[in-house]
Amino acid sequence: MNKKTLTSITLSLILVFEINTHGISQSKGKDFEGLIHYQYTYVSDKLNQDSLNQGKDNEGIYFWKKGSYKGSLTGGDGNLFIYNSWDNRCYYSNNSNLQGYFYCMDYRQSTDTLLSVEIINTNEKILGEVCDLLIIKTPQYTSKYYFSKRYRVDPSYYKEHKAYLWDILMEKTNGGAILKSITEYKDYKFEATATKIELKELDDKEFKVDGLKIISECN
Repeated sequence: MNKKTLTSITLSLILVFEINTHGISQSKGKDFEGLIHYQYTYVSDKLNQDSLNQGKDNEGIYFWKKGSYKGSLTGGDGNLFIYNSWDNRCYYSNNSNLQGYFYCMDYRQSTDTLLSVEIINTNEKILGEVCDLLIIKTPQYTSKYYFSKRYRVDPSYYKEHKAYLWDILMEKTNGGAILKSITEYKDYKFEATATKIELKELDDKEFKVDGLKIISECN
């Protein structure tokens, strides 16, 4: 999976389809903490479906805690990535790399050029949640995010997360949970939908990067 595909998946996090609280509920003002499970689909009128799906992941699990997240994707190249806001670096690996080794990317560096950003008050309900719509346009893609105000994280954690326009995404949605995401590229469309969300306390070790085998300088 290339970085742009990883981008679209990373930007389509916190998608809620079915909630499993395990006895924990999010109180007002408290950051979301837990796991979110996703299913991904790819659609194109130009590309053969088998070719389109090749190398792309179809499922993912994301771990969230304050300014940290970890994604474990399966079905394609099998990406694994870890981000912590305290150093604004992402460490990622996939099945095409040497097993157990990670690359590093400095997420303080911008990767996309913003053409426009717009919020539309839709009052559309998704899974019982009233959502607004955020539309982000770049030269490479247009992304639509339906976000909830009920489930959120503090957007200030991600103010230096310039990569993939996450600082803007989090600021404009106030860290709100994305209930539906559609990203349109030139030749295909990527959709992300969650299958389950688990609100639960996570150990900091889920996001530990000390001891990782790094095979590239962070850039």
